[in-house]
Amino acid sequence: MSVVVPTMRAAPHGPARIYLGNLAEWYDFATFGASAALLGVVVTAGRGGLTSVLVVLAGALLIRPVGSVLVGHFSDRVGRRLPFLVMTLSTCAATAAVGLLPSAANAGLFAVAALAALRIVQAFGTGGETSTSVSYLFEEAAPERRGLYGGLYLSSAAAGMAGGFAVVLLVQLVLTRAQLLQWGWRLPFLAAVPLALAVFWLRRRLEESPEFGPARRGPGSGVDGPVGRARSVPAVALSDVVGLVRRQRSTVVSGALLTGAFAATVNVWFVILPAYLLATGRATAAAALGPTVLGLAACAVLAPAAGHLSDRLGRVRVLFGACASLCLLWPITFPRVLAGAGWPFFTVASLAMGVALSAFVLPAYLSQAFAAEDRALGLGLTLGVGSGVFGGLATLVATSLAADHHTDAIVVLPPLFAILAAAALALATHRPPAGPLPAEEADEVGPGRDVGRGQQNW
Repeated sequence: MSVVVPTMRAAPHGPARIYLGNLAEWYDFATFGASAALLGVVVTAGRGGLTSVLVVLAGALLIRPVGSVLVGHFSDRVGRRLPFLVMTLSTCAATAAVGLLPSAANAGLFAVAALAALRIVQAFGTGGETSTSVSYLFEEAAPERRGLYGGLYLSSAAAGMAGGFAVVLLVQLVLTRAQLLQWGWRLPFLAAVPLALAVFWLRRRLEESPEFGPARRGPGSGVDGPVGRARSVPAVALSDVVGLVRRQRSTVVSGALLTGAFAATVNVWFVILPAYLLATGRATAAAALGPTVLGLAACAVLAPAAGHLSDRLGRVRVLFGACASLCLLWPITFPRVLAGAGWPFFTVASLAMGVALSAFVLPAYLSQAFAAEDRALGLGLTLGVGSGVFGGLATLVATSLAADHHTDAIVVLPPLFAILAAAALALATHRPPAGPLPAEEADEVGPGRDVGRGQQNW
């Protein structure tokens, strides 16, 4: 298969365009999650209600690794620019289409099936965009600022989610219940249309990442000529994935588990918990969604600082702190919120969760662990499996437990992932390096910083 990448004019501020596009991607995800209780009434009424919506949400997450691996492999062959546009547009289009769905009263089972199909498109697009955009940002950043850039990426994701929840909350506060159920629930989804147009306009002039051209022009790379010209793009093969896992098994395992801990916290605390509180009448829209917005905003504000800290102290120290924070917070906060501790406690607990999540410096940690020619595939595999398989399964289990009113058991899920992730991270950290570092990576090593692929110092 041959793919021609259209020539785009060089554009400054490439990272800013990536951040804005990532914000739009995660606005889409958050809008779906924040509207789960409403979708359960309007779209899936009589066919499972909220439980059906959450199962669709969690089940679609299992598609995310497919998008991450396929698009990551593709971007390792043709460049980072084209996947940005395609994935962002497809995700935003699917989100807008949710806002056009008929109600269950008018379409019955078709509305449920269409909702599931659109959520699958969203999950595929988000997975594919993440692996490519994280690679791009890492390759754009100076070595001593890669943690900061990664923190800004996480900040844009958290800001997008906070924006999605805030828009849904605003609509619920402004409109009456009748207006909300009749047409108001569609507005946050339809807002994805101007977002998509803005992102397309910003990203259409995005230049290729500086490392991609040299990395892909070596012998046997399958790249003929400079960036932007026709290239031969082989389909992703199982051998590519297996070979990568064999070469960097500890990195893949630790990265997937770390991502699983992060994703399980985001999905359970910031999506399922507010939807459950709303659907069961335990909290008003302001009391359920307001703390969520504030917690995600805290993550958005602090993530760049945590990334910058990882540039000074090393990624591993910061990641261990993040895992320890989750293990401490969940047993203390989750049972009390379910027991009716009230919105002030829920707000403080959500802020604490946001602070803990800001320390997951995964974009810099994982990008540094993979070579340029495999970076997007490696990121796609670890982030996709972590967020899709581990995060998706945690969401499915939490949904099932909530449906059966066994909510107290949910508290063990994110800490379990955090403990396993910390153990895998420790093994990956102390594993002897497979060989000498490339000269360009050895030059980047400084006191207290990560020392190259597959191994980090303390």
